[in-house]
Amino acid sequence: MVKHLIENRAEGVAALAACVAGLRQEIPGATQTLCLGYSVGGDIALDYGRSGGDIDGIILCSAMVRAAAQGMNTRIHVPVLVLQGTQDQVSPMNEIAAVIAEMDEAGNDVRFVLFSQTHHAFDNPEAGSDPTARLVYSELAARRARDEITSFISEVSEKKKSG
Repeated sequence: MVKHLIENRAEGVAALAACVAGLRQEIPGATQTLCLGYSVGGDIALDYGRSGGDIDGIILCSAMVRAAAQGMNTRIHVPVLVLQGTQDQVSPMNEIAAVIAEMDEAGNDVRFVLFSQTHHAFDNPEAGSDPTARLVYSELAARRARDEITSFISEVSEKKKSG
């Protein structure tokens, strides 16, 4: 399934759009709605934002981060928080640099927080602690990421109240 979503980006966006539409029917209209995506889910959340998705903010945590596909919109109209490890083998620094350049060029409101010596799945204790593995938990990075997420949600909430 993950491979299919990686190869068929539009399907992930369509599925997320359907989920958000269903959620919108269940909650009051003024309710703040954010997408939080981990790994491939982060890739889908970012593409959903690129598609003009109906949300108030996007958070990517230890995500698979890729630049927009050919012909894909790059403008995102909501704030984005990206939390990544500098040792992430799923989304290496050259990919992150390409997305940073894309976001800057599009004029997006994006905050990138990079955790040094941190790998993919840094927020998942089940990933283990072997520093030579592809997936490695980091209690420190996970705690710092939670703090960043809390701050970001507060900021988005204040923006929605005043906007």
